[in-house]
Amino acid sequence: MKTFKKLIVPIIIMVVLLIVVLVWAIVNNKDKNTSVPSNEAVLSMASYDVKTLTVHNNKTDYEIAFSSEHVDDIQIWSMMGKENEEDFELDQEKVASYVSFLCTFTSQDRVAEDPTDLAQYGLNPAEYTITITDYSGNVTQILMGNVLASGSYAYFMKSGDNKVYTVAAIKHSFCGYTEIDFVNSKILNLNYGEINNIEFIRKTDGLDMISNCVPAVGYDTAQYNIVSPFVTDSSNVYSNMIDSIISLNEAKYVILTDEEVKQYGLEDPAYTFIFTMHSGEQVTIQFSDVVSKGMYYGKSSTTDQYFMVSDQQVTGFDSPIMTLIGEWICYKPISEVKEINCTAEDKEWTLTLSVPNAISDPDAKAELNMRNALVKTPDGSRTYAAILYEAVATIAIGGVDFDATPDINNVFMTITMINNNNNQTVYKFVPRDNNSYYVVVNDQYSCFYIYADELFAYGRDNTYSYGVWPAYELLRYAIDKQSNGTFDIMDFCEAYEAAA
Repeated sequence: MKTFKKLIVPIIIMVVLLIVVLVWAIVNNKDKNTSVPSNEAVLSMASYDVKTLTVHNNKTDYEIAFSSEHVDDIQIWSMMGKENEEDFELDQEKVASYVSFLCTFTSQDRVAEDPTDLAQYGLNPAEYTITITDYSGNVTQILMGNVLASGSYAYFMKSGDNKVYTVAAIKHSFCGYTEIDFVNSKILNLNYGEINNIEFIRKTDGLDMISNCVPAVGYDTAQYNIVSPFVTDSSNVYSNMIDSIISLNEAKYVILTDEEVKQYGLEDPAYTFIFTMHSGEQVTIQFSDVVSKGMYYGKSSTTDQYFMVSDQQVTGFDSPIMTLIGEWICYKPISEVKEINCTAEDKEWTLTLSVPNAISDPDAKAELNMRNALVKTPDGSRTYAAILYEAVATIAIGGVDFDATPDINNVFMTITMINNNNNQTVYKFVPRDNNSYYVVVNDQYSCFYIYADELFAYGRDNTYSYGVWPAYELLRYAIDKQSNGTFDIMDFCEAYEAAA
């Protein structure tokens, strides 16, 4: 008996829990007993048949509406109320996709039929009302309700129908679009063949760089020759940066308040690109410094709208100067060079070239001080004339110094390069310190300096590591000591090291 009494309380608790579970199951089943997987085509209309589409936000009273007309079997869209505004260029593809997306509704589930309380689905009143009118004058309305707690689906129903369905929540998101989402997102539409020069201004370090645009055949790309504040080739980093701006065709337009314009620095942008056309027209595009999540805000002379792009779309804005410019002071393909003269203190040499394609070709000619310079290594893979040419052509830029004022009368070495058209460029090297030289090009300071190794490095048996003067001494020695047009570099190394 005592044992039975001890069991009464647990038994009562179990019974109560069982009743609770049964009630919950009944209620839960009652709520869901009309939810039927349906995949039903509630609305299926071809966008080509749509005359007008309106999406009304019943909470804010904001409305966006489009109308269409057929011109030569092409459907042309306009935003109702915006037809006459010149500063608003509608993106036809975006509108066509938007309309097509909102004139087809295939349900995920049928949630209720003849529901007594539409408010629980956000359908009384509906969050959005989509009104579609076709070319026959037929009007169809879709009521869009709440997004489910899962975030994956939203409730909707067709006006005049008594069923509530769910559909992918992206339909609900599309209803929230505003006119800014349909502005033509092509920021620039430039042709390489029309561009004369490009100016890149960077506020962060005061860089102001101008380059000429040299279009490739077919104008599908271009090369950029930097002409200010120094004269040199551009690097791939610079070319990729400019190309990314020219091809910037996809961006998201945004509405910014005056306070946000100040906040993002668009009153005085961090980066400015000015494209000057051959016609004299200028196109300007400017960017803020990078903001959160790797995004830039921007503005352009081509539109009154602000826009936003990612740092994946535009590159190189903050690249160091040395990565924006070419690697070498005076590089030219050997086939374009007729003569190189070099003087250093009281010594002088002249390398004369006639190279249609490559110096290894049978018809190529090279002379050092009027002596045949086509002396080869024993295996025939290199000529000593090429070693000297490469030492000159690949003098590497060591750095940039805008504030220096080198004494151009204190020149240590001068190299003059003459091309096949007899145009010459004179490079003068003025001592900067014990290990570097300023570079003066055609009597104008280039803002570059080089390290002494570029002129005086002894490469031993590494023929790609010679400075200009040791490369000259190597070639002269090879001409003197060659046998049947070949010479072993190790003979020079022994003599050079013994003299040192």
